Amino acid sequence: MKELPVAVVKTSPQAYFSDVANLLRMAEFDRLMKPSFPAVLKINITWQEYYPSCSTPPWQLDAILMELKKREFREIHAVENLTVVTDPYRGMETNKLNNVLEKYGLKFECLVEGGWETMNPSKCLVFGQGDKLMPTIIRNSQVVHLPTIKCHGHSQMTCAMKNAFGFLKEVRHHYHLDIHEILVDLLRLQQEYCRSLFAFVDGTIAMDGGGPRTGIPYVKNYIVAGGDMVAVDAVVAKMMGFEPLKIDFIRIAHDEGLGNADLSSINVVGEGISNINFHFKTKKDPVIYLDRLFRGSFLEPLVFRTLLFRACVFGSHHYRNLWLKIVGRKHIKRMMRTEWGKLFQEY
Repeated sequence: MKELPVAVVKTSPQAYFSDVANLLRMAEFDRLMKPSFPAVLKINITWQEYYPSCSTPPWQLDAILMELKKREFREIHAVENLTVVTDPYRGMETNKLNNVLEKYGLKFECLVEGGWETMNPSKCLVFGQGDKLMPTIIRNSQVVHLPTIKCHGHSQMTCAMKNAFGFLKEVRHHYHLDIHEILVDLLRLQQEYCRSLFAFVDGTIAMDGGGPRTGIPYVKNYIVAGGDMVAVDAVVAKMMGFEPLKIDFIRIAHDEGLGNADLSSINVVGEGISNINFHFKTKKDPVIYLDRLFRGSFLEPLVFRTLLFRACVFGSHHYRNLWLKIVGRKHIKRMMRTEWGKLFQEY
């Protein structure tokens, strides 16, 4: 197969849906995704509370479903997974994503309710024996990832490759110290077990700083798409202000031949990215800082593998809810005054 392009478009609320149609055309969506096979939409619910740029926005899900329906896709699954700190059912409501699914006659499918099976990629960097339980629904499916552009305290940034982290079972937090290698393992597994992969990235509002929850949202008005997950992440990393090959999971995936992260040879179509720089800087909020501190110490078995972990989850949940009430609500109000905030309220 010839090199897959990465499409970049600058958009607005008024032109979003037509821009998405153009974005998919430039990214050669129809070469990769066929209506006769199941399409799995991997939604990104990072927080059960609404916070701009934290999770898949309703217009992103709306636009991709509109395009799939135009193409008469026969089977569409909108999925996300449970974590120890995130309730996806509530997240679907607070982010108004259930309203979008209802519009298209679909229902949310939480991966914990479906079947799981062992999938053994040809090579593993981190996966151990018994660790490779994946949702059965992704086997031979066409997976469309729906991430947003945001910083991430564990992996520096999160986009197409990181969105697959949700395919791991609930205890995936144990992989935080090896996050870069596990993302590479997950990409290899998807390439070997899924029929095709595609990423449709929303950067209409993007998050700087202490992502993926407690960062600062900014209107950026970009959307990105492509079938090479590594190239998509490299392009987004460059737009954010990072050097792609200095981010471990991108560099390792490139070196392993799982995609192309060399900006000089990626076929970027649509908007040029040479002058795009959000100047983002990743920070670690206290929850992520302490998580990494204890996981790298002799206290790891006590803190994360005993009943004490419940107290950690409780602390994480209440710290971030308090942050949302004290700090986050100011950013929500600021975003609600923008055109994207007004669009969100319409859903």
